[in-house]
Amino acid sequence: APDRRFYRASLDLSSLAGQKVRFVFMLLSSGFASGDRAVWGSPRIVRTGTVQPPAPPATLTPLPPLTPTATPITPPPPTMQPAGCDRASFVTDVTVPDGTQFAPGEAFTKTWRLKNAGSCIWTTSYKLIYYSGDQMSAPTTVNLPWGATFGQTVDISVNMIAPSAAGNYRGFWILANASGQFFGLGTDASKPVWVDIKVVGESTNENGYQFWMNACSAEWKSGAGPLPCPGTEGDTKGFITPLQYSHLEDGTMGPAPSLLMAPENKYNGYIQGTFPAFTVQPGDHFFTVTGCEYGYSCYVTFRLDYMTPNGGIFNFWQWREQNDKQNHMASVDLSPLAGRSVRFILTILATGSATNDRVRWGGPSIVRVSQTPPATATYTPVPPTVTPITPTVTPSLGPPVVPLTMRSLYMLDAQNGWALSDLNVLRTFDGGSTWYNVLDENLPAGGYFASPNKAWVISNYADLSVGSLYRTSNGGVNWTKFDVPFNNGIIQFLDDNTGFVLYGEGSGMQKQAVALYQTTDGGATWTLKYDNAPTSPNPGTSLPFSGHKNGMTFRDANTGWVGGDYPASGYVYLYKTTDGGTTWSQVSLPLPAGYQSAYITTTAPKFFGLNEAILPVWMTVGTGMRDLFLYVSHDGGTTWTASPAFARNAELTEIVTTGFAISWNWQNYFHVTNNTGGTWTTVTPNITFGDGFRELDFVYPTTGWARVQLPDGHAALYRTTDGGSTWTQLFGHVNPTPTPDPAAFAQTIVNTLNARNFNELPALMDATFGFAYWESQGTSYPSDQAIESLRQGLTVTLIPDATQDLTSLLGGMNPYSIMGLDPAKSYALYVSGWGSDNNAEAILYVTQRADGSLYWHSALIAPWRFIHVPTPSSTPVTLIGPYAVIGVASNDVLNIRSGAGTNNPVVGSFPFDSISVMRTGPSGSVDNAMWVEVQNPNGGTGWVNSFYLNEYVTHDAFCADTRVNMLIEQLKGSMNQSNGDMFAALVSPVHGLNINRWAYEPPVHFTVDVTRTAFTSTTVYEWGFGPRGGPDPETGTFAQAIQPKLQEVFNAPNMETYCDELTKVFPLATPWPYTNIRYYNVYKPASGQTFDFRTWLIGIEYINGQPYLHSMVTVQWEP
Repeated sequence: APDRRFYRASLDLSSLAGQKVRFVFMLLSSGFASGDRAVWGSPRIVRTGTVQPPAPPATLTPLPPLTPTATPITPPPPTMQPAGCDRASFVTDVTVPDGTQFAPGEAFTKTWRLKNAGSCIWTTSYKLIYYSGDQMSAPTTVNLPWGATFGQTVDISVNMIAPSAAGNYRGFWILANASGQFFGLGTDASKPVWVDIKVVGESTNENGYQFWMNACSAEWKSGAGPLPCPGTEGDTKGFITPLQYSHLEDGTMGPAPSLLMAPENKYNGYIQGTFPAFTVQPGDHFFTVTGCEYGYSCYVTFRLDYMTPNGGIFNFWQWREQNDKQNHMASVDLSPLAGRSVRFILTILATGSATNDRVRWGGPSIVRVSQTPPATATYTPVPPTVTPITPTVTPSLGPPVVPLTMRSLYMLDAQNGWALSDLNVLRTFDGGSTWYNVLDENLPAGGYFASPNKAWVISNYADLSVGSLYRTSNGGVNWTKFDVPFNNGIIQFLDDNTGFVLYGEGSGMQKQAVALYQTTDGGATWTLKYDNAPTSPNPGTSLPFSGHKNGMTFRDANTGWVGGDYPASGYVYLYKTTDGGTTWSQVSLPLPAGYQSAYITTTAPKFFGLNEAILPVWMTVGTGMRDLFLYVSHDGGTTWTASPAFARNAELTEIVTTGFAISWNWQNYFHVTNNTGGTWTTVTPNITFGDGFRELDFVYPTTGWARVQLPDGHAALYRTTDGGSTWTQLFGHVNPTPTPDPAAFAQTIVNTLNARNFNELPALMDATFGFAYWESQGTSYPSDQAIESLRQGLTVTLIPDATQDLTSLLGGMNPYSIMGLDPAKSYALYVSGWGSDNNAEAILYVTQRADGSLYWHSALIAPWRFIHVPTPSSTPVTLIGPYAVIGVASNDVLNIRSGAGTNNPVVGSFPFDSISVMRTGPSGSVDNAMWVEVQNPNGGTGWVNSFYLNEYVTHDAFCADTRVNMLIEQLKGSMNQSNGDMFAALVSPVHGLNINRWAYEPPVHFTVDVTRTAFTSTTVYEWGFGPRGGPDPETGTFAQAIQPKLQEVFNAPNMETYCDELTKVFPLATPWPYTNIRYYNVYKPASGQTFDFRTWLIGIEYINGQPYLHSMVTVQWEP
């Protein structure tokens, strides 16, 4: 109450120590809330040891501190009600399967594929909602992108950002219907779906942020759409390439990292990259050097923008640059943003023409000013008993190299990786295409690579009694060197300080001596934990001298495993320690039936968190019968269970997630499992690798590398992004590149469509896909929307004809120029049949990307066929239809003419409301109009303008078409989200969309392109006078005049719908002015005693069997 005093609260949060919670501030009104304006006075969490904030001014009289009371901090997950008609089943993780690794702060998109397993129709009002666990900066709710009936699937995507601290994270998500009722998976429809990731490496924000090192974690785009990172130099859409060297406009060359960029090559083109969220601290500065690329006369603007959590984008700094042979250094104080989490955006804007605009951001980064902590007199560090040698700093990164002597590969994600060659330590920032020498050291013997920044490398001195360990924390720019008592071995670090090395000594006769060393100071000093060499003073015996040691893994500082093999029937060489390696005990594995006498080989388990682990075990029972089983542990390696199935003769196994593993078979194919060995499939690569296959390294189920040793001893490196089917050579001897066969590629498209393998289409398409209609217009869609349209609408079998004369088919027009394609780089294939009509026709277009690869670009569709010259035939004509007459006034008729075009005489007519028009097949284009031959009711045939025809659908068939319900739900979603692309995808590509603000006033016509910008357009339309009369019509933009009225009805809690009938529509003389167009009546009842009811009549036309928006009429009470 307003007693002119404040209340100070000091609450002890110790009871929550160690927990990750979300604090909630809540203000509750006591009675009426009018006039309630309250203030939280500098609310904060104060950590012991920091300076306390100043007390409030003395003019206020404080009351005694409040007594802390227990209050729930985080609300429990929503209570699930008994399942009704809404149920879901899990199909697959489209992206980010369980255990996927990300760098701290890395942005990613999780996509689940879920199936409607209930009797209710899912609409775009259904949502996926954050339920519990780790939210990972994701939005709380996401609407379904499209609807689904029973048995249909929906791909639901959520944008997330990996947390800044290393560890395992899992978040749970639940579905909700349009009424807000939660439902999910399982027999009771109560189980959520989840996303499970592992964050590895150091936080990129601890000491600032390196934009150049994290360039490909950003989302890059230009006016042409999304861009890949790294891009392709010379790409006219714009490109971004992170490099480890610079060549600035003044001629300066050096090892400083930079971002080479070019905007889209068009007038005032641009390119920009939006980086993951970053929390700015006081004193943070943005540093960079800007300049044109050497030898290029650029004229651009460099900009540093930022995006707030609500999506607003603001400019923070900019610099106009042109080639004056000078470089500009920028140091920008970010203090105005201190305490805020924003997404920084690097932008390049062309000034006029973008030709020759190649620029560099030199080492763009955020530098954090270190704060000196207060002195503490109670702690005195004890110096170590062993002093390492003086650290040696090596030079910065040099120019790119080709690592022809690469011997081992360590990729961390799709872009960042390390490698060891005979003489060097190497780094890549672009997925292995380009490599940099970061350390010259003879015979690097092994390494552990924790992140793009942190690595440890063992090097072999000529003197076998001593070795070297090199450590870096900045990606290889600087190294610290230590003398160590080993010169090879298996190395693993648990964190920045704790690590192990299993040093193998030469032995023989199925014996191998090893020594285990441990460090707790990052590699500076090492302690011998175990040594079983017979020459040692007190050799250990718990880890036997006999047997080969193939792998070592430590789960924590105490618990570890060593795996190997020993030539004894049924002997499992797997040993475990629980005291940091001082003592070991053998692990007993339950062997599958029939393998009790097998020769058994293993390595060491791979952990995903502290509990989940996978152990590969090979069991040989005869010649050519080496079977791989995957053993699974869910309790931290205490117990193990063998997979029910095996992969025969599988080698070089990569365990990528808790479910996915891939292995190589020397018969030139891969064994793949997605369920931890429950089942195995085979994948045949497009390349014959041969006997030189040496290493397989996967970071995601789709993305991996293969290292091959060539006959001359050099290495070749290949990369796949589709799970092993297709491989691209990154370096090695150049093999002749087979010329892509566009005809075969086009036939593959036809085969895929006819087989209804719509899930295979993404690999055949690019980011966008075009649907064009003959003698009408075309629209470009995101490929996922195009695929969903094909999935829903394509039901007939396509019949290709590569011999068709396309120029004649199109009336002399060039089939490539009308689609804006280069004939030298494109291929067009005619098919008969499209959608649900066997008589429709289409041309499928294939073209090349910048790298020469092929993709399906677009389809030109002729619902009423292209131009055909009929040939005499005694075969009876097959009629097509029926079609209904539309767009003809009630006092007029649709004329039938003797030929195509209005210059031909009239030979008959159809009434304005006819529903029995039958086509005979031929069609032709005259004066930009498509004419079709029809059966003349008076006998014979004639021609009509097809613009006035619509595929006739009966009332019952229309009302039974669930696709219309989905279309209306998508219309609602587009209005609520102001999503122009979604809106445009619903509109008729032939007739566009007519909108009647008043049923008896002329409509306002919208083309597909106009609807795409309807929500942002400032165009003011005249919507008519309505019942108010007056000298001036009602005016306004679409967003002002139409969108709110649609939302008013669509979002009404008591909305009613009626199919193709005028129930509850205000009794106008002609409430529906569109003859032969079926419609849905969407009605909002009145509230109380006022006449505020409203109806929207949504008209639908069919094109090639697919429903589209044709018209919309609103009806309300009129005096």
